Amino acid sequence: MARRLVVLVGLAACGGDIGSMSNSGPPAPVEGEDQIKAAWCDALVRCEIYPDVDTCMDAIDVVGADVRAAVEGGNASFDPSQASACEDALGQLACEELADTADIEPCGHVWDGTLPDGDSCAISTECSSGFCDPGGCDPAVSCCTGLCVSIDDSGVPIGGDCSIDDCATDGYCDFDAVPATCRALVALEGACGEGQCTGGLYCRITDPDIGTGVCSDLPGEGEPCDPDYPACARADNWCDPADDTCRPLAAVGEPCDEATDNCVAYAWCSPDGECVARPTEGEPCEDWPPCMGDLECVDDTCVIPPLENDGDCE
Repeated sequence: MARRLVVLVGLAACGGDIGSMSNSGPPAPVEGEDQIKAAWCDALVRCEIYPDVDTCMDAIDVVGADVRAAVEGGNASFDPSQASACEDALGQLACEELADTADIEPCGHVWDGTLPDGDSCAISTECSSGFCDPGGCDPAVSCCTGLCVSIDDSGVPIGGDCSIDDCATDGYCDFDAVPATCRALVALEGACGEGQCTGGLYCRITDPDIGTGVCSDLPGEGEPCDPDYPACARADNWCDPADDTCRPLAAVGEPCDEATDNCVAYAWCSPDGECVARPTEGEPCEDWPPCMGDLECVDDTCVIPPLENDGDCE
């Protein structure tokens, strides 16, 4: 998460009504973008994922190409109330939560689609329902025009048959049952298998032969960690294999282990065994190391990727 904030799924990023796109320079900010970016950066710097707010502001993209195209095309709009809720949520976010997930509910609705069900669409971010049905068109191989439709994504309830459909977010699918059945996620100290614990917990395997264990908290800084699941509660920690203890990631200029790349998220472990800052916005770059955050190496310079114009659908 720390190295990628935006994960947006669309049908296709091709023309029509999704706005003019250019490959000549970084995209212009959309309404509310700097406000949300600043709130994210305050949290990311506080949790030592970025060195300072200015560097973070230059390095992250909180909108994403699909939402940006929908906004520029007039098919998505900024919601000030959701933006305020997103700021509040990020201000209260614990660093342990940041390590677990970047899916902050109100932050996912700062820019929502405006097209009603039945309207033509190119990408799901244009639709108020959040889904553009491409019909028989395959967006992986072709530029598709679909229709906005509402879908039931609530999932199969506890006790329901999950042989085909996924369980609701409060459950997991027990494939050992006949038929496969949704069970409630397991709470702290409950018996588990992989992927069966409630949010923020992991299944600490106690019987590797059958893959079962106990739902446990991720260890905090200075606490023993599990070498078979070398994750720590904080995103700025790592599980040091020297003594299986969660310790702060190495800062820029400090020694590091190239094999585990145990540097802070805004640095990389050089062949000399020292953490070196990743190139940031406007700095020269090569294939390695990668640019900081969401920046990409375009024409040997780290930039937020420009929107590409792939032409109109025919």
